[in-house]
Amino acid sequence: EHRARCEAARQALGHGHLDSIAARDALHACHRDIAHEESVLRATQEALRREEASLAALQARCHDECAELASECSAAQQRRRLEEDRAAEVSIQLAQARAERDAEAQVAREHERRARTAMMAREQALQGLRSHEDLAVRTLKDAVAKLEGDFAQERADFAERDR
Repeated sequence: EHRARCEAARQALGHGHLDSIAARDALHACHRDIAHEESVLRATQEALRREEASLAALQARCHDECAELASECSAAQQRRRLEEDRAAEVSIQLAQARAERDAEAQVAREHERRARTAMMAREQALQGLRSHEDLAVRTLKDAVAKLEGDFAQERADFAERDR
């Protein structure tokens, strides 16, 4: 009976020993799994830090680029306002130039009308002078003819008196 008990105890110890080895192996496997999970966790945390650093750099670059774009936009708006102001000035100058041109054209038309009127008056005056000259020439010829006739008469009268 001792023998049977001894054998039963040996078997129980053998089973216990086997259970203890299995438990130790399971415990070692758990430690390996935990070590692996810790390693994965550290790698994930490191990747997260890198991603956060990359995100921070990207956000800073985005902020810088947005500031630069805002500055360029502001400069473009300022240039546009200056160009609009210049266009308004040029429009005013153009309107003034057109008004001056129209006034000068009106003055030129008035001068041309006066020149035509003066030309017509000149032609009439020349016609009048020609007519007056013709009259003066005829009057002179008539006077010369009368004087010649009077001289001829007087010569004839002197000649008859002398006889």
